[in-house]
Amino acid sequence: MTSLRKIATPVACVAVISGAAILWWVHKQKAIERKKFGEAASISRVGAEQGDARAQFEFASMYYKGKGVRQDYGEAARWLRKAADQGYAKAQDALGVAYYYGQGVPQDYAEAVRWYRRAADQGYAKAQYGLGYTYFQGKGVPQDYAEAIRWYRKAADLGNVMAQDNLGYMYFEGKGVPQDYVEAVRWFRKAADQGYAKAQYDLGYMYSQGKGLPPDHAEAARWFRKAAKQGDTKAQRALKTRLSTPSKVLITIEFLGTILLLVSSYRSAGGAFGPQQRTAIVKELLGLSYLVLVCMGLFQMGVAQTNAFRFTKNLLAGMVLAMLISVIWQQSAKSVLRISGMLFVAFNLYAIAHYDVKHFAPAIRMFYLTNALLIGMAIPSAAAVWLAAKTYQEGQSRSGQAAPSQT
Repeated sequence: MTSLRKIATPVACVAVISGAAILWWVHKQKAIERKKFGEAASISRVGAEQGDARAQFEFASMYYKGKGVRQDYGEAARWLRKAADQGYAKAQDALGVAYYYGQGVPQDYAEAVRWYRRAADQGYAKAQYGLGYTYFQGKGVPQDYAEAIRWYRKAADLGNVMAQDNLGYMYFEGKGVPQDYVEAVRWFRKAADQGYAKAQYDLGYMYSQGKGLPPDHAEAARWFRKAAKQGDTKAQRALKTRLSTPSKVLITIEFLGTILLLVSSYRSAGGAFGPQQRTAIVKELLGLSYLVLVCMGLFQMGVAQTNAFRFTKNLLAGMVLAMLISVIWQQSAKSVLRISGMLFVAFNLYAIAHYDVKHFAPAIRMFYLTNALLIGMAIPSAAAVWLAAKTYQEGQSRSGQAAPSQT
């Protein structure tokens, strides 16, 4: 117990001090951000109250996002209507979206179409896409694929990536137009070249299947990687089915390491059912659980794409790694606990220092997965240190007892 306390006390002190510093820094950044948005809201309010349509739209956007003012869809819709009534196309389109989803106004597809059309009549590409989508879905207007195609094409010709991708889909499925994979590829590529992740996946799919162009798995993987980097889950799953050489090596190491742990645990589980055997059983169960999760990830089961699955897998990976190190280096528990504790503090300080509150979201997966791995490494190491200290104290207690007197 004393050994564990010697390790835990300095780590806990560093964690508390670091945590306090992080909380202070985050609070300060939030205060700066609130002040900045508050000042921007004040400027927009002045312009909006003076009747400036652009300022009214910007002020509505602040209410919609809760930036500088409290989030209020009703107020957002009110200011959007003021700008829309003045003919401001962006506000007309945004008001159409509000009616489509029922945000701040009653859901009304027909009213959404009316505002989309007013913005589209001014050549606003996003509203032309919205009209195409309503005709495709048949919401607010009768379902009409040909009319959807017409509006998608107007928006696509103006460079709207969603319209370009949806137009590619219409050609792929043959809805409203004759099925034409070559034309589908052409529109997918237009949107993909502008960085639209869904279109990048769609173009990768066409390469992988050889539809509309010769099959090219290398090119398919290139477009899948582009989409996957932007968080497209379909592309991420597609890449997992085409494992790269480093991925194959890593998975092989994972399997061999876990099997080594299982064999070691099995060998130490012989004899009477005591603490050593119970520990071995726990190791075996954790190792088997990790292997199951690795297999689930490989075979693309739906749950394998959830954040909870990834967190659990990394937590178990950390545990298995720490236990595997203990098989190779039996006196490693203290060192692993120290290293994982210091890395945990250092990584979190680095993450907070390099990603401000506004731009942290893109790195959130890396943040919680790394923390899961480090926490996983610390758990069995702390347990091993505690058990070793307990065993030592019990041994000291027994050796300090007086021997029975002979009569």
